[in-house]
Amino acid sequence: MKKLFTLFMGMLLCARLLAGDPVWKAKFTSTVNWQKVTPLGLLVVSANDGFYGIDNATGQVKWKIDFLTDLKEENYDPIENSPYVAIVKRGMFPEHVIIDVATGRVICKTKDMEFQRVQKRFEIPRLGGILFYGFNKSNKGQMILVNAETGSVLWKQEKLFESNSEIITAAPYAVSDEAFVISTTKEIYKLNGKTGEVMWKQEMKTQPPALQEAEGFGAFGGKGNALANGNATSTSAQFLKYKNPNLIYFASHTVMTAFDIETGKEVWKRAELESPVAQIIFDDRGILLCTDDSRAPKTDAEGHVKKSHGLIGKLTNGGGSGKAFINLYDSETGASKWSGGALDLAGSVVFYSYAGNKLCVATEKSKGQNAVNVIDLDAGKPAIPKQLKVDGTIVDVRMLPQGLLYRTTEETNVLDLNTGKDVWPKSIKYKDGGLGVDKDGLTYFNADGAIYVMDNATGTYKTFANMYKFDGKEAPGSFELRSNGLLLTSSQNLTLVDFNGSQIYKVYKPAPGISTFGKIMNGALAATAMATSASQSYTSGYARGVGATSVADDYQKSANAWSGIAAASLKEISKRFKASKSTEDYQSILTKTSDGEEKGVGIVRINKDNGKEEAAIVLNNKKPVYELDPVGNMVYYVSGGSEISAYKF
Repeated sequence: MKKLFTLFMGMLLCARLLAGDPVWKAKFTSTVNWQKVTPLGLLVVSANDGFYGIDNATGQVKWKIDFLTDLKEENYDPIENSPYVAIVKRGMFPEHVIIDVATGRVICKTKDMEFQRVQKRFEIPRLGGILFYGFNKSNKGQMILVNAETGSVLWKQEKLFESNSEIITAAPYAVSDEAFVISTTKEIYKLNGKTGEVMWKQEMKTQPPALQEAEGFGAFGGKGNALANGNATSTSAQFLKYKNPNLIYFASHTVMTAFDIETGKEVWKRAELESPVAQIIFDDRGILLCTDDSRAPKTDAEGHVKKSHGLIGKLTNGGGSGKAFINLYDSETGASKWSGGALDLAGSVVFYSYAGNKLCVATEKSKGQNAVNVIDLDAGKPAIPKQLKVDGTIVDVRMLPQGLLYRTTEETNVLDLNTGKDVWPKSIKYKDGGLGVDKDGLTYFNADGAIYVMDNATGTYKTFANMYKFDGKEAPGSFELRSNGLLLTSSQNLTLVDFNGSQIYKVYKPAPGISTFGKIMNGALAATAMATSASQSYTSGYARGVGATSVADDYQKSANAWSGIAAASLKEISKRFKASKSTEDYQSILTKTSDGEEKGVGIVRINKDNGKEEAAIVLNNKKPVYELDPVGNMVYYVSGGSEISAYKF
């Protein structure tokens, strides 16, 4: 929600804050184009004459990089869990620049390393480095690992791949403090992290990542150079670790296998899949592979999506059969542990939960058909006579004494595991609902203005006598558990009821009469926020196995932990993360308001626990350039073409 609100501020809010005097003003020598708040809380500003770092407390310039002029927002790419930012400058052959935003120090520039074209860029946190692969002016391929703290080149490898047509398909995975694995369209390599030398390689043909070529919003969003940034980090395969520390797993669209890390020997009987991998579930019995019912797009050697021609082309384009299935593989050998082989699924697995030796799965087809099924993991067979087709998008599946509860955006019922039929004679049906939260063995969920409460131990339910109704023809987009009750929210409404259904407060702030464009964006924001909030609510409703997944997660966290760099900056990021928890207690609403001096369109901040309006900012201009820092309660506003004013919210 914080990211969504920041986006909203940047697109819609007006351009003059009247909530008292600004904390500070900063005047630049050229036009300000955009601004961002970094994970450290620092404000970075792109102006026509350079890229600035601004102290958020005083407005003083901490640093300036003169050669980074006239940047677009999509050129800015923060590197996760680090103080670093990648800037991809525009041009036929974009230059990658890595900056430590805490100090403004340029870590490295790919042109200084004689790159004319960068094909891939990845971080290897465990090795403390940033890896680049591309081509120099002589069109010779080169791979370079840069020390992320000092910017020095740790090693350069010019004879790694057999030809320039070999494309990296999986991000590097550090298997130790001194080595990593990486895959291409032709091979899997283990490389020495200190020298870049090949320690072993194994043949493995993998489809290259699909290139984003057209302008517009795609997998990476944005336009133009955003594609260069996105394509540089895109992948079509990945490496995984599990319980055996000596094995590294490799999964692509339609293949999964495992290798001995020390020798490179392939220890799995390679799983050749008929459709793209959708989910990998690490189970105590082995590894469950769930595939998608869609087809992976076929790409040429460079990653360009192949065009379909005629009926035959449409039927054959894409990898795999277009059918979804699930299978259990021995984690050590890759052999199927089910005598009957893979089981067909009605679609891609979107939710699952365990009930002893049974796996309860909720599936969705790419064409919109949804179903619930139960699988006996020991026998490798369906545990119910027939999968149950359901209405709406599935948001929760869980076991109750009577059977499997399923909740969708349109209905709720319990599936009898013996008969495969619904336990309740009639499902709870609704047009708007399905959001839910859990507390003390009870599940609360909404349905067409009512709140239902269900006892998870008995499967019985009741509805509260008091109905809620949102104003402005809105439906709830979020259902949140607060310490004093149940909170339902939308873009303009908040309603809090206690655990007996009695209303504690109701707040409605009408949407302002903004432009048609603003109304469209407001609706788009509400829809996106609803989907995001719903997703967060749903995750409380299902388990991901006992112990197994956490083991795999621990390996992943270890591989993604930066090793001994910029310790002070990393502490600041941790501090900001902890402080961000306080922002969960408020909701900000765009409406007509007053700050005590003037009235107009603006933002009010509502306390979620008591419904009181705690702050207001009045706004007047229709074409703003804003950035909100919800952690520091600051709003940064381009108050003139070359001026930024900062206000405390």
